Amino acid sequence: MENSLYCPGCGKISNESDQVCGNCGEELTNAESPELLNSSEELKQNQDQDQVSENDQDDKLLKAFVGERKQSYYFGKWQQDNRKPINWAALFATFFWLGYRKMYKVITTILLIFLAIDVLLLLTGANGDFINRYIGLGVAVALGIGGNGMYKNHAQKEIEKLKAEYSDVHLLEKVKKRGGTSWNGVWLALLLFIGYVIISMALEIVASLFSAG
Repeated sequence: MENSLYCPGCGKISNESDQVCGNCGEELTNAESPELLNSSEELKQNQDQDQVSENDQDDKLLKAFVGERKQSYYFGKWQQDNRKPINWAALFATFFWLGYRKMYKVITTILLIFLAIDVLLLLTGANGDFINRYIGLGVAVALGIGGNGMYKNHAQKEIEKLKAEYSDVHLLEKVKKRGGTSWNGVWLALLLFIGYVIISMALEIVASLFSAG
C-alpha cells in the first residue's frame, strides 16, 4: 500500500509514487506525508502549551513575590501599553520604599555612591550642599520613573535564585517569604541612612581638622 503525500501547492493528498499533483500540477518532491505533518503539528502544539504553562507559572510566582494586596497595581504598571509608569511611593519615600520592598542592595549601593561623592566633594572643596541637594532630587525622580521596572527586575532575579535552590513543592512558599513587604525593612533603611549621615559628618570634621592644621 502506497503512502500518501500532501501537495505543498494546494494541500491535496496524492500518492507517494506521483511526480506531480493531479489537482494543481505542483511537483511533489518537497511534499510531506500526512503522518509527518501531523507529528510536526502536534510537536509544535505541545511546545506552545509548554511555553504557555511556563509563562503562567512565572506570572504566578511573580504575583506571589509582589504580594496579594499590590498585585493589580504592579501588574497594571508593568503592562506595555500603560501610560502612567510613575511610582509615587518610590518618588516621595525613596529609601523607605526600597526598604519596604526589601531591596536592600539598592539602598546600600546608592548610599555608597553618595559617600563616594561626599569624599570627592571634600577633596575638591566644591559646594557639597548644592550638589547633594540635586543628586538627592535626581535619585528620587529616577526611582519614581524607573522604580516599577527596577522592582520587577529585582523580583525576577530573586525568583530565579529560588528556582535553583528549591523544588516546585516548596518554591511558592519560599517566593512569598522572600518577596512581599517589610516594615522592618523601612527601619533598616532609616538606620542605613542615619549611618551614612554620621559617616558623612565625620568625614567633614576630619577634613576641617586637616585644613585647619
